[in-house]
Amino acid sequence: MGEPEEVWKQRIDQLLPYQVTTTLMHATKNPRTRFMHCLPAFHNLDTEVGRQIHEKYGLSELEVTDEVFESNASIVFTQAEIACTPSKRVGGHTRMNTQRCNLNLTSIHVD
Repeated sequence: MGEPEEVWKQRIDQLLPYQVTTTLMHATKNPRTRFMHCLPAFHNLDTEVGRQIHEKYGLSELEVTDEVFESNASIVFTQAEIACTPSKRVGGHTRMNTQRCNLNLTSIHVD
């Protein structure tokens, strides 16, 4: 989600009806359908923000279910890596651009 806490309720009300679920993915009737999403994406309780939203609103997922986010159809990490590479090239590998990219990739890295 990425917004400040003051707007969470509004964003939840706006986004929840459009949550990407396995049912929605199957409704495409296309096994090649892929899920893309900018990061961060609230899909589990592994982050502090995720836990705060869960405590306040009772949600464990928002934009996308964890099942879809972690599925073979999800290309969010590939998308993030592709988005990062051009910013490094355009910036001429400046320290600021490299740090920005590393920060983004660190925030989505899962071991």
